[in-house]
Amino acid sequence: MNFQTFFSTYGNIILSILGLIALVFLAFFSIKSYKKNREKANIEKAEFLNVTLQNKKVSSVKLNTPLQFNDGLNSLSLVPNQIISVDFNGGESTFTFQNLQGVQSKSLRLDAKTIQKVLSEFDQFMLVNSQKLVNSLAIQHVEGNADGFQLEIAQSSGKTFVPNSYSKNLHR
Repeated sequence: MNFQTFFSTYGNIILSILGLIALVFLAFFSIKSYKKNREKANIEKAEFLNVTLQNKKVSSVKLNTPLQFNDGLNSLSLVPNQIISVDFNGGESTFTFQNLQGVQSKSLRLDAKTIQKVLSEFDQFMLVNSQKLVNSLAIQHVEGNADGFQLEIAQSSGKTFVPNSYSKNLHR
């Protein structure tokens, strides 16, 4: 089999394979470039958020009015500024809050929508992912990366992840 016969028989297959390889490399470098640009943008946003959060003032006259949460078995009465965060797990909500005894947690059988409805009256609370609501006054530091943001929250161990899909909530 000479070159011309070989190329006429297998040429289209070879060109198709080379084209697919080129597309894979192009897609890989496009994704890598997109992630690098996203990371740079999120790092810049995190720096801006750190400055913004340091200067944040809460403008609600209801801040001294205790909020009542009751699931029928247990109840909890907190002033909004006491609440550090609320974690949602199915139909249960775990409040992390500061009081005279220090930082405490209490779980109530209340769903996320119920809690969000009550706390939506206060602009300091933000939903940072599908399972966590945070008091913005408790955020100590924000870091950005390609996948979103990492929050350091007062009186909390570890960092809280905020995916890019929830990042608009950080800019309120």
